[in-house]
Amino acid sequence: MVKLYLNVLMSVFALIACMQKANAQVTNVNGTINILGGGTVMVCNSFFDNQAAGTVSLTGTLDVNTTLTNNGVFTGNAGSLLLMSGTAEQLVNGAAVVNTFDLQINNGGFGVTNANTGHIRVANNLLLSSGRLFTSNATQVRFTPTALNPAETNANHIVGTAYVEPRAIGAGAFGPFLNMTLAAGGNITSMDMFRRTGNGTGNTLLPAPTSGVVNVGGNTSIAAYWSIQSPDSLLFPNRDMTISWLSAWDNGKNLLQMQRWRSRQYGAITAPWREMNPLSDLSARTLTLNSGIVLVRDWTYSDIVNPLPVNILSFNAQQQNEDAWLTWATSEEKNMSHYEILRSVDGENFATVGRVQALNKVGVASYNFRDLNFVALPVETVYYQLKQVEQDGKHTLSAVRSINLQHTATFAVNAFPNPFADELTINIQNLNSENCQISLTDNLGRVLYTAQTNEKFAQFELNHELSSLSTGSYILSVRASSGEKFIKLIKR
Repeated sequence: MVKLYLNVLMSVFALIACMQKANAQVTNVNGTINILGGGTVMVCNSFFDNQAAGTVSLTGTLDVNTTLTNNGVFTGNAGSLLLMSGTAEQLVNGAAVVNTFDLQINNGGFGVTNANTGHIRVANNLLLSSGRLFTSNATQVRFTPTALNPAETNANHIVGTAYVEPRAIGAGAFGPFLNMTLAAGGNITSMDMFRRTGNGTGNTLLPAPTSGVVNVGGNTSIAAYWSIQSPDSLLFPNRDMTISWLSAWDNGKNLLQMQRWRSRQYGAITAPWREMNPLSDLSARTLTLNSGIVLVRDWTYSDIVNPLPVNILSFNAQQQNEDAWLTWATSEEKNMSHYEILRSVDGENFATVGRVQALNKVGVASYNFRDLNFVALPVETVYYQLKQVEQDGKHTLSAVRSINLQHTATFAVNAFPNPFADELTINIQNLNSENCQISLTDNLGRVLYTAQTNEKFAQFELNHELSSLSTGSYILSVRASSGEKFIKLIKR
C-alpha cells in the first residue's frame, strides 16, 4: 500500500503517477493539494482524508474508491470532477463543506452515504451514473444557484434531503428542478426549496436517510415532499406549479385516486393540510396546478385510503351580546369523529367547553357553536381553538382565535364544559355585587349543590360534588335581586 502524508504546501501534479497506484491512501495533515486541469486525474484507491488544517483545490478530477473525509477546505473549481467509483457503498465523512463543481456517483449501483455535517455542495451537476446518494436533514446535498437539475431514475436518485439554495427566479420559469417546475409569471425575488424522498431506508452506512413520507395520525403520503420558502412570504404571484415523482416513491399508493396536498403553514407537516385537487388518476405521477398566491408551504401527494387530516377552510370567533359565536368550515372530511371547542383566558392553557359531531361531508361542511354567557369570564380577552378528533382518537389543532370582551351585562353566568364528566367550572359576572344564590338540581327538582357569592367575578370548580351524578340533564340556576339565570347541563 502507498500512503501519502502531506505536511507542507505542495502541488500534487508531479505525484499523479504515484497516486494512480493501487491501494494508495492520502492523508493531508496541513498541506495544500492542487489537482490541476488539462486532463489530470488523481486516483485514490483507499481513504482520502483532508484534515482540519488541509486544503484541497480541484481543477481536474479526483477519483475516490472508498471513503472521503473532509474537515478542512475542499474546493471544486470550474470544470473539475469529484468521482466516487468504488466497488462497495462509499462514505463521505467529516464536518467541513465539500464544495464540488461536478459530483459523479459511478460505483456499480452501491451508492454513496453522506455523513458530512458540513454538507456536500454542488455548483454545477450531480451525475448519478450508477448508484444512489443517501442524505439526511443533518447531512444534506445542496445545490448552489448555478447548479443544474440532476437527472434521476428509479435506480439512481437522491434518497433523503436535497436543498436548493436561495436563487432569484424573476419573472421567468423555474425548473424542472428536483421534480418541481414553476411556469413563468410575476416576479419572485428569491426562493429556496427542500425536497425529502424515500422511506428512510436503503443504505447500510450511518446516518439513516431522512424519510420523505408525511405521516399524520397514521395517514401517509408518497415517499416525497417539497418545502418551499422565500422572504417574499405569501406574496408570490400566481404560478402554475408542476410536481412529479418517481415510481420508487409511490409508497404503495393507489395512483388512480390521488390528490396533491398543501400544508397549512411552512414546515408544519403534522398540521392540517389542504387538498388541492379532486381525487384524480395520477398514474403519470405528475400534476400541474395553479398554486394561487400561496406557494410557501409543504407539498405532497396521497391517495383516497390515506388522506391527510381535513383542512379547516375558515374559523371565526365573535361576540354576540353575552355569548361567543364560533363558526368554521372544512372540506372533504373523512373518518372524522367530532370537533372539540377549546377555550383559554390566557392564550396558553385551554379547556374543552363544547363538542360538535363531525358531518363527514364530501365537499364543504359548515359548523357553529355558541359559548353561552362567556362575558361572565373575568378577563378582557378570550381565546378559542378547535380540536379535530378522528375516529381512531388521533387529533390535530386549529389556529387560535381571540375575542376582546365587551362587558355589556352586569349579571351573567357561564358553565363549562357542557356536556361535562367529572369536572365543572361555573363563572359568574356580578358587577353590582348583588347577593347571588347558586344551585344545581336534577329533573325532579332535587337540590344537589348550593353556594352563594356577592363578588363581582366569582368562579366555582366542582369535581367530587359530581362523582355520584348519573348520566343525564341537570339545571344550574343563579338567582340575584336583578334577575335569574338558568343553564341546562348534560352529564355524560
